[in-house]
Amino acid sequence: MFPPVSATVATLGPSPSRLPSTDTAGGGIGVRIGSLTPSIPRVGLSNDTIDVSPMRLTAHHPSKLRPGLLGAPVMAALLLGIFASVSLAQEAGAPLEIVTERTLPKAVLSANYDVKLAAKGGVPPRTWEVIAGALPPGLTLEPVSGTIFGVPTALGLFRFAVEVTDSDDPADTRTREFTVAVISALVVEWKSSPVVTQDGIAGSVKLANQTANDVELTMIVVAVNETGKAFVLGYQQFTFAAQSTVPEIAFGSGLPRGSYVVHVDAIAEVPEANAIYRARLQTLEPLETH
Repeated sequence: MFPPVSATVATLGPSPSRLPSTDTAGGGIGVRIGSLTPSIPRVGLSNDTIDVSPMRLTAHHPSKLRPGLLGAPVMAALLLGIFASVSLAQEAGAPLEIVTERTLPKAVLSANYDVKLAAKGGVPPRTWEVIAGALPPGLTLEPVSGTIFGVPTALGLFRFAVEVTDSDDPADTRTREFTVAVISALVVEWKSSPVVTQDGIAGSVKLANQTANDVELTMIVVAVNETGKAFVLGYQQFTFAAQSTVPEIAFGSGLPRGSYVVHVDAIAEVPEANAIYRARLQTLEPLETH
């Protein structure tokens, strides 16, 4: 035997009404609910009755269920459906509003981007459209879901306006301007610009991993002379944590006399995403060693 279970539910309608009422005498589940609606059809059930009165739900669980009575799973599904309908009705009655912040998450050059714009109120379904400006090249706005997705192909700060339209008659619309920055996945900059030393060239760089992934970084610094011969000034290989920086990596080496351009090449690999990011830096003018 299961113990009786009772739950009180808020009244959804002002007037109680009667539907066929259940009878627990034969070992079924007796259910009493308040005024949900003037008439609730019970597809596939028997003609037993349910007493609809001041919104109290009581279920008794005898050892045997009598065929044709309203079972607990059916009752739970019925109530969930009612409450979901009330929630949708409340949302539909609210004014249409775009709730996504104006500054969108940064996009990384050559990396997948997926951000969903959100709205509330109005009458669903809603549709989305870019009405001014332009998304970054490589990105698209999906009109039904409001998702901006794709792989950006150009760096920069992009501004655009989006309009959302609901399904009311006449339709309601709202507009909001957004900005999104497309940044490099990997940034290499001079910390100390290369200079000629007593016997060669030395300097340092700083690095930034702006992706959301840890990467396997390989960095090599070479000095290339006027004949095209390259000399290694520095080499590093390490795991570079997501959203982090390395403030300084020094390099330097002795070199034969000549005119050199210094190149820094960094390659970041993300094996699980099958992605490779590159960054390069070089001196603007050749350096003359003695």
